[in-house]
Amino acid sequence: MDKKTIETVLIAGDISRIKNPKFSIVIPTYKKTDLLEQALTSALNQNYKGVFEIVVVDDEGVLEETQTSLLMKNYCRDNVLYYKNINNLKMVDNWNKCIELARGEYVTMLHDDDMLDKDFLSYADKYLEGKKAVFFKSRIKDERAGKKFKRLISDLKKSM
Repeated sequence: MDKKTIETVLIAGDISRIKNPKFSIVIPTYKKTDLLEQALTSALNQNYKGVFEIVVVDDEGVLEETQTSLLMKNYCRDNVLYYKNINNLKMVDNWNKCIELARGEYVTMLHDDDMLDKDFLSYADKYLEGKKAVFFKSRIKDERAGKKFKRLISDLKKSM
């Protein structure tokens, strides 16, 4: 099976409602519903005032209803797009699929077991002015005893 021809179906969301997003937050996911919920919440809670989209690509490889698709029903908002791969692509190919589906001028990947600081896109927007890309050095705050995992920005470095 050629992975480039595996179909990905838009299950929820309306692309036409997200006009010219500056940022795409892409979230590849595979059977991590509890952690995906935290990642989605952190993406939706951005204090950025501009247009951004959240693209979730589910790699379970089935169109039937799953725990992930049930969760996504609660997160269908104007800027959230939920896709399913018809067949499982595996991790790296699903990352590539996320980037392929992103329509923003800038793309950031948020793994389904990570979280964004609420200021992430605002900081990115501030530091991207006139640059092709920026590199975010992150600090990981691990609170696994409380089943929380939070990635915090500690430093910004420009590249390119």
